[in-house]
Amino acid sequence: MKRDVLEDLLRRYRLGKPARMRPMPGGKIHTTLFVQCAEGAVVVQKLAPPFDHRTVLDSHALTQYLIRQGFPVPPILLTDTGEPYYRDHTGVYRVMRYMPGTMKPEMDTPETAETAGRTVGRLHRLLETFEYEPLFRLDDFNNPAAWLEKLEHTAARQPDKACRVDDLRERFRRALPECLLPPELPQRRIHGDLKAANFLWDERGGVAALVDFDTFATGAYPMEMADAFRSWCGRKTGPLGPHFRTDLLSAGWNGYLHTAPAWEPMEREALTLALPLMFLQLGMRYLIDYFEERFFSWDPERYATRADHNLARAYRQWLLFEDLMRRRREWTYLFR
Repeated sequence: MKRDVLEDLLRRYRLGKPARMRPMPGGKIHTTLFVQCAEGAVVVQKLAPPFDHRTVLDSHALTQYLIRQGFPVPPILLTDTGEPYYRDHTGVYRVMRYMPGTMKPEMDTPETAETAGRTVGRLHRLLETFEYEPLFRLDDFNNPAAWLEKLEHTAARQPDKACRVDDLRERFRRALPECLLPPELPQRRIHGDLKAANFLWDERGGVAALVDFDTFATGAYPMEMADAFRSWCGRKTGPLGPHFRTDLLSAGWNGYLHTAPAWEPMEREALTLALPLMFLQLGMRYLIDYFEERFFSWDPERYATRADHNLARAYRQWLLFEDLMRRRREWTYLFR
């Protein structure tokens, strides 16, 4: 983000000139900066398409509601015209009050997972009484069959790239049908992206804040929690290679049950399918971006291209899926 663009943006929010700034860690989509300015510390985001001003309107409405309920989320600031976003020819921007806390890329202990589970359970209970219809929704959000169809169409348009990943695409195609969820699951208000990096932690091991409500939507609890557990319990590296920690799953689920609204029996049963399904869905999304190279960020110090980074991510999701399926007896009993 160019300094002149940033300075103009801060003027719109009456925040004064930036004294110092640095990129914020953890994000794979938006450009996110920590900025220390005359009126305090803020987080500035430039939204990446397809997210737009409707995304900010939704997250502002939700976070305002949660703040009134005493739930820890970062306040979204208003511009000098009273809008929660600023939009010009360079893009759509959002500015939030900075909330101190430590971001962890993964849940490191069962106690951490249990605390996160309790926080999400409380969130779901609060969302039951939040009367608001989201304005923005990602196309085919949590629709794995649609992602597979898109993957096949995308690969067909780039045969030179496709030949490199034919085997991996076929694995996803064969595994997916056995994990699809029943279509009649109850639809509820969900956060949509409860990955480990969206929790901020205080010095006592408590949750200082939950962030990133850009995927707030109406959806199914099993998909919501499966995606959370995919992030909390999946390990990318280590002596065992990519693997799934069932001890963190048990702790996170037990913590969630202490505070969450009741689930219907069919929802619990669906969670046994949704958990492996989320590894397949994310793997397919990474593989699509292997072809398109436009959605997920990439690390140029570790990978030659965005395609290479996304391909490595896709393979890792497949390995995590395999590990999870090999050990089904260790975790399916939790949801009965």
